[in-house]
Amino acid sequence: MKTRMKFTALLVFFLTIVTSGCVTAPPPVSETPPPPPPPPVKPAAPDTIDLDTAIREASDYLNKNVPSGSTIVILNIQSVSETLSDYVIDEFIANGVNDRVFKVVDRQQLDLIRAEHEFQMSGSVDEKLAVSIGRMLSAQIIVSGRVRKMGDRYRMTIRALDVETAQVQGQYNRNNITGQTIAELMDKSGGGKEIKNTLAAVKAANEGDYIILKSGERYVLTYDEIDIARGDFNFKDLSSVPAETGADGTMIKNISESHTVKVFPDNQSAHLLKTPSSFTVYMKQHVEKYYYLGMYRDQWGYYRDSKFVSPPSLVFRAVIHIQTISDGVEKAEMLIVTAYNYKGESFIKRYFPSNDWTWGYVSGTFYPVGDPRQLDFDTE
Repeated sequence: MKTRMKFTALLVFFLTIVTSGCVTAPPPVSETPPPPPPPPVKPAAPDTIDLDTAIREASDYLNKNVPSGSTIVILNIQSVSETLSDYVIDEFIANGVNDRVFKVVDRQQLDLIRAEHEFQMSGSVDEKLAVSIGRMLSAQIIVSGRVRKMGDRYRMTIRALDVETAQVQGQYNRNNITGQTIAELMDKSGGGKEIKNTLAAVKAANEGDYIILKSGERYVLTYDEIDIARGDFNFKDLSSVPAETGADGTMIKNISESHTVKVFPDNQSAHLLKTPSSFTVYMKQHVEKYYYLGMYRDQWGYYRDSKFVSPPSLVFRAVIHIQTISDGVEKAEMLIVTAYNYKGESFIKRYFPSNDWTWGYVSGTFYPVGDPRQLDFDTE
């Protein structure tokens, strides 16, 4: 039997009822029968675009957002296919040379650097290494990107990074890429390879590599899951994670099979974590790096000194609610971590952006902004 654990919070609704005292006479009966209702309108299919047009759009975006006359290097395009990455890089270089908006580092120069530092055009490049390579090539701007599969279509992300400041100059995102060109390039890729189900193997994997589960099912790895294993995933910037928007305006992002993010219309968000490893990774790589523990309540409801009390072992399910708080002038984020172990015992931690806020008390008169929400969570 499934046990559902509910995260409850106060929900306040304001309802205004407008009534009218006017009564109108019924319309006269017509001898002509009313026309049949129009057929339901089918939702429009998302706009598709071919790969070459998407590259052209991205080049136009760079022309507008990168300072004219800059020297740029097209560093790498992550994808499951070296052939696809080479094609995209060559097209960007050709567009840059022909458009004459900025200077483009020659591909041969980049190939020499690539061989020296042993990185692939289709793989991930550390940001520090990317900046270092940009300086070696006397470039002011580094252009990198990613092409990933989404269902039967593809998404392309292109980003321009300033070498001097390491700040992002701009980012172009395009969904629903399809067509013969990308299909043929993917056919030449040969797909990913099987790897062992170990952390070391996942860290060394490429997108498209797969693990054979005990059930015999093939589990294909994504870039995000590989970056998470390596500790390189930026949980503060989820702009590259594909999103679906619900009817109520809630945005749903699936970082991995076990980590879902809900971003509500009032900019509150909640992270739903479905495995012990996903909870541990998010806590260590994000929460404990950027926030301070202010309050800890154990599974029996007692408030404890967090320095001496460990949470219940084997967290099975967890939700981390990110709530904006304000005193009317300043705004800050408060994280409420609620986690359950296999016995159904829960504990709660509350984190703040300052270590001055302890034991659950916030200095001044800070109150939540927006409505706290109730999230149903299946803990079977």
